[in-house]
Parts: sequence; C-alpha cells; structure tokens
Amino acid sequence: LIAPLLLGAFLFFIRGRVKQPLRALEDLLARLARRDYRPVPEAILATIDAVAHPAFHSYNALVARLQALEAEHRDREQTLEREVRQATAALLAQSRELGRAERLAAVGAVSAGLAHELRNPLAGIQMACGTLHRALGEGEHAARIAAVIDELKRVNHLLTSQVDAARHRPEPLEAVAVDQLINELLILLRYQIPERIVIEAQAPSDLRCLLPAAGLRQALLNLVLNAVQAMPGAGRIQIAAGLTDGTLAISVTDSGPGLPEDLLRAGIRPFATSRPGGTGLGLAMVRRFVRDHDGALQLANQPPQGAAVTLRLPCRSPTGAHPHA
Repeated sequence: LIAPLLLGAFLFFIRGRVKQPLRALEDLLARLARRDYRPVPEAILATIDAVAHPAFHSYNALVARLQALEAEHRDREQTLEREVRQATAALLAQSRELGRAERLAAVGAVSAGLAHELRNPLAGIQMACGTLHRALGEGEHAARIAAVIDELKRVNHLLTSQVDAARHRPEPLEAVAVDQLINELLILLRYQIPERIVIEAQAPSDLRCLLPAAGLRQALLNLVLNAVQAMPGAGRIQIAAGLTDGTLAISVTDSGPGLPEDLLRAGIRPFATSRPGGTGLGLAMVRRFVRDHDGALQLANQPPQGAAVTLRLPCRSPTGAHPHA
C-alpha cells in the first residue's frame, strides 16, 4: 500500500512541476501568434522550475530574432513605400508635363487652323493690290501700294511659318500589351484619384497591338481625370478594352451626370467647356491623338446616367515585336 501511495504522490508532484511550465509556454505561444514579441522577464523565470529554463531561454532567443526580423521588414516596407511614392511623384510630374505639352500643341493646332484660314483672304488681297499697283504705274500712290504688298507678303510668310511649326510627326508605334498598359495607368491613378471613386478595368490578357504607347496612356489619363472631375461625390469608372475586326476599342465610362448635350450635338471644340476652371482642351487632345493614328473618338451618354467615351484605333499585329511592359 505504501509503494503505490508514494508512486502516486511522486507522479502528482511531477505533474505539478511539468504542468505549470507547459501552461506558461501555451500562453507565450498564443501571445506570439498575436505578434507580441516580448521576452519572458527574469522575474517570471525565477518562479518556474529550473528544468524548464532552457525552453524559456530558447523562447526568449526566438522572440529576439523575430523582433529583429520585424524591424528589418518594417524598414524594408518603409523604404519600398518611399521609393514607390518618389517614382509615382516623378510619373505624375511627367504626366503633367506631357499634358501641358499636349495643351500647348492643341493651342498650336488652333493657331495653325486660324493661320490657314487667314492666308486665303490675304492671298486675294495681295493679288488685288498687285493688280492695282500695275494699274497705277509710277507715283506716290503706287509706292504706298507697293509697301502694302510688302507687308502682306511678310504677314503671309509669318502665317505660313505658323502652319509649318504646327505640323508634327505622329508618335512611332510599338508592341503594346493593352492589359499591362491599363494596369500601369491604374497604378499611377491610385495616387491621384480620391478613395470615394472606384475604378475598374477589363482587358483580355492576350490583346497586343502596335500602338503609340505614350500617347494612348496620356489619352486614357485625360479621359479618366475628366470623369473624376465630373463626379464631385462618390462614383465608379470603368475601362474596358476589346478587339473587333482589327480595330481596338477602349471605352471609359463613368457614373457621373453625363456629357453636355451641346457637346454631343456640336462635337468637340477646343477651349469649349462647361466645367468651371476647365480649359476645354482635354477631349480636343484625345481627338487629335486618335486622328493622327487613323482612329476615331465616340462620345455618348449611357442610361440611367453617366458618360461613355470610346477610342477606336487600328490594331496591327506586333509579329516579331516585343510587347511593351
């Protein structure tokens, strides 16, 4: 009887000495799962049986290593975030510069059109003055007419220079993966669009064409920013791309109030805008871009509300070319 009693008492004593450290380890592991990397204080270690001390010392070494790794990970995240913000700021600055250049180009195109229209009546006036000069022969009046003809020639030369300066070569084509280009644009827009506006994109992963990549990206950026400015409250923007009969169609739709009726009726006109503070050049630049590349721009409103702008560009197969990333 004494032997079983002694054995039971010994087992109960061993159970108590083992159970307490195990419970402590269970609590520590639960704390570790919550990313709590505090080590076990020496004051608590003093209350634990010496047999379990190696396990708790190993736990302290583990959490110390985890703390170091967590600090390294946090530093790496901050560095990457800082680099992403710097790269994004540089991209946005380049986009603004490109937009400013496009606006200046649109102004130049308007000036060139005006210069072209003025040259025709000036040519008629110059011919009439030449006829009058020949009829007058020699004399004071003939000299004045000759001076007028010289001035007309100078003005005509200036107008011709203006028209020549407005001519530009379209951007060269390159192999473009359309879904990658749109995704890059969304990454850029994530830092420029308010959180209240949701933007989505749909494009086949195998859609590749020879396209003017920079011009297409800038055109889509203009359309998306126009849609954002048309929605002062919350809203949704969708970019969808598809291929039909060799023509790439990229549509930008929004849930805003829609396009003005006079814009749909009269078409796009530079400097014509219904938005306070707008320049009226965004759609004009997009239209000039698609026309330079034998494309078309379609404007429409969609029920129950919202605007839809669709770019249509020829999609030439990039055989043997590397896709743009």
